[in-house]
Amino acid sequence: MRDTNEPRAAATSSARLPTLAEARERKLVAEKSGWFGDTNLLESDPRSERHALALVVRALVHTRRHHDREDELGTGLVERLIAAASQVPARRLRGSSWQCVVAVHDRVARRCDACSYRPGTQICQGCGGGGSIRRGNDERDRMPCSGCRTTGTVTCARCDGGLAIQRVTVRTFEDHVAELEHVFLPPIPIAMTAAISEHLLAIDELPAELAVDVDRPATVPLGSYRASAGFTPPRFHGIDAVHVLPEAKSTLSRLATQGTLVERVVQAHAVPMLLLDYPGHTVGIASVGETLTAFVAENDGS
Repeated sequence: MRDTNEPRAAATSSARLPTLAEARERKLVAEKSGWFGDTNLLESDPRSERHALALVVRALVHTRRHHDREDELGTGLVERLIAAASQVPARRLRGSSWQCVVAVHDRVARRCDACSYRPGTQICQGCGGGGSIRRGNDERDRMPCSGCRTTGTVTCARCDGGLAIQRVTVRTFEDHVAELEHVFLPPIPIAMTAAISEHLLAIDELPAELAVDVDRPATVPLGSYRASAGFTPPRFHGIDAVHVLPEAKSTLSRLATQGTLVERVVQAHAVPMLLLDYPGHTVGIASVGETLTAFVAENDGS
């Protein structure tokens, strides 16, 4: 359950952290239902409060993998696939597949043995060489064969009509693009997780001041000894990101395991939240641009 209030009076150039005082001043509502009707939890003092982050990540991860096979191909096709080995198709952030020849095992081409009866051609499997196909049960009711265009023969599949073949290694490349659109949240009630995720993902363009770099978060040293050992917690907008950033980075890494990483485009926004703990309920207040939004949910297992 949530309530969105009126925009703030003036935009700011940096992320503002939501506060309970501001929520009350702007008459934000976080209702819970009880025996005596609905109660706005924000009118009472919580047991505790803390700032947290909702990390909205939209990403495209382009990976490439390949497999090899030995085959016998016509010399003309071999030449074209050898040339293709030095060219990578320009298909940025698009799934695709292509082939090339990476090794030639026959130094001298040999005559194709798949089209010895009719050099360069084979009998059409669709019509059996007759050039036409029966429509129904009547043998006389026939239609032209589209596979061979009524000729009864097709180009030899092995030599591609060139009469000569070579044994080669063909490499097939497959490009895959995985898409991620997810909101990473700290430990909060499941019902609130769903509500906040739906709300934030419905915003097409989050404010630029909320944009963050998941690979280069700000850090704050925890003393000389721990800092020297690399113990520096990641932070966005001055808020500890340890509950959301590791899972986000792990998810992005898993998307790249389908092959060799070609390209990764990531848009991430860290949305400041205020989490308020009440008996049996949790209230979350998210700050997006000039708007505050309140969410309330029963605590899991309560």
